[in-house]
Amino acid sequence: MVLKSGAKWALLALVILILFKIYAYLFLSFSSHTFFASGNDSDGYHAAAIGEVPVIINAWPKLLNALHSLGFYDRGGVSLFLFLLSLFVIPYLLLLNIRVKRIHVTRGVARSGLLLAAFYPTIFVFTLDMYRDVLMFAILLTGFLLVKKMLESRLKLFFLFPVFCLLSYCLFLLRIYLGFSLFISFFVFYVYSKTSQYLLAWIIFYLIGLIGLYLSGLLDPLLLYRGVEGFGNGGSTLGIGLHGQDPISFFFLYLYSVLGQLFGLYLINIPSIIFFLLESLPFLMLFFYVFKNRKYFDIYVKYLVVFFIIYATIWGLGNDNLGTAIRLRVPNYLAIYICFFIVFQRKDASTDKLKLNQNLR
Repeated sequence: MVLKSGAKWALLALVILILFKIYAYLFLSFSSHTFFASGNDSDGYHAAAIGEVPVIINAWPKLLNALHSLGFYDRGGVSLFLFLLSLFVIPYLLLLNIRVKRIHVTRGVARSGLLLAAFYPTIFVFTLDMYRDVLMFAILLTGFLLVKKMLESRLKLFFLFPVFCLLSYCLFLLRIYLGFSLFISFFVFYVYSKTSQYLLAWIIFYLIGLIGLYLSGLLDPLLLYRGVEGFGNGGSTLGIGLHGQDPISFFFLYLYSVLGQLFGLYLINIPSIIFFLLESLPFLMLFFYVFKNRKYFDIYVKYLVVFFIIYATIWGLGNDNLGTAIRLRVPNYLAIYICFFIVFQRKDASTDKLKLNQNLR
């Protein structure tokens, strides 16, 4: 799953992948081919940016409208900016996130991380027009990095926490539950980190808490947004309603919904199979590796696990469409990718140390 340090072909593969993405971006941007990411939300963002329609709720069209008012707005320019973010900034931020204190990052680990980030199809798709998603992913990875730095030093915590709050708020403005998850996880994980050895107890607590929130009606806004019978349209809609169910039915329907969307197991057409093979299958392999080797978790990985669960729970309750899930689950996948590389390096370092001790005897 991780390349050997001497895998020189990986560097060539990375260069070829970058060149291919540049070619594909230019071809799809300057032709009539719209692929997946155009002619939908982005058209509404453009209309709001130039003042043809009222500026809608989230901060992205408001930002675009402000750029237009200042004379700096260009739809192609915004798309190019997002493409460059995905091509260089997001892989670099991922590389910074997978560094482990006092463990040298090998070329194999670095190249594997860069290849994984550069290959991610959904991130590329949403650079083909001016979607907010790529900007959110970059802000999220920056937020993760700040958490990593704060956990390494109390002094850094003092100076970086206000910046972390600001980034969480920016993310909150772009997508409410993503910014909320980034922020609230920082506090929840402290409890988890002290009691993470009681995994079964945490699972039971999660299930009881989820059903308790459902019975209290606090989940109703999310469930009503989802619809009594799920989303009413869309070719990849699951058609699973969670509102008005008895507690047992609610739990199993929710579990089925999450398995279908987060893990890509809702295979109904050719695109869903393609995205399962390209994204979900590699994710599943890394996901099981991470939790199989949870004894190598450090405190940062525990934060990412808490974020993974909180964020997946929120959008898993509110969403009923696989196509939308493919973009919503990217933060979950990025979190597990970081966990994987950290766990791999800690396990590898532990194995090397054990071998060294055996040789010294």
